[in-house]
Amino acid sequence: MARLMLSKINVILISLVTAVLLTLAKVIVALLTSSLSVWTEAADSVLDIVNLSLGFWAVREAAKPPDREHRYGHAKFESLVSYTEAIFVLIIIAFVANELVRRLIEPFVISVNVVSLAILFSTLSVDLAIALLNLHAFEIYSSYLLKTNYVNFMGDVVRSIAVIIALYTAEYGLYYADLIVAVLLLSVLLKEVFEIIRKSAYELVDKTPEELDSIVRTAAKGIDGLRRVARVRGRKVGDIVFMDVIIEVDPQITIRDAHKIADKLERKIKQAVPNADVIVHCEPST
Repeated sequence: MARLMLSKINVILISLVTAVLLTLAKVIVALLTSSLSVWTEAADSVLDIVNLSLGFWAVREAAKPPDREHRYGHAKFESLVSYTEAIFVLIIIAFVANELVRRLIEPFVISVNVVSLAILFSTLSVDLAIALLNLHAFEIYSSYLLKTNYVNFMGDVVRSIAVIIALYTAEYGLYYADLIVAVLLLSVLLKEVFEIIRKSAYELVDKTPEELDSIVRTAAKGIDGLRRVARVRGRKVGDIVFMDVIIEVDPQITIRDAHKIADKLERKIKQAVPNADVIVHCEPST
């Protein structure tokens, strides 16, 4: 297990260091070209750094067992930091959007040279290499975090191609192609940020996953002695779903039999939700 954790940490650390270098490269290109689409790509790379930092931290924290002050573990720290950093990225997007509006009103020029294009092609190649590294690691360890990294870096590859096209068209005086690409990239970036905010907020306020109720009631069907599912509560903390379920059983059965019913329901729930931590409480039906 220690080797598995170390290997995952190494992959994420390599991705994180690479993301920092790629962000610096994109900022240099943005300064050289004054391209808004490149600035938008740089903002997206900042989000990559945030996500990878959280991922690196999460893998390390996940190894820590719950303690006296954190009975449900430490995963909610990730949600809190993720929510805060997403708000920070929204501020960056606001500055880029303000510049976009200004360029729609005032004339502007994009400077394109061999150096800027060479840097962009280099960042594209590195993005592709890191994406394939995360895909390879995902195939070995089946880690959803690594799969997310793969999708994220492949998205960077596609967006980098779009930015290069925008800069190429600017050579022929089609400067507004840069603004169009910037709008498209901002839209994608906004979607990513709001998705992070939504998921983080749901975990922070202990929103019960919508599918849990139906999962429990389906699992309860066919269990002898179980009269009714009275209540289902659940909350997601990191990758773990904590659930407490109240069921009503035949009032004439023994405590031992009631315990067997609860155990059977718990096993069936965990078959449907493998990462669930389930507590089943029995009450006599009326």
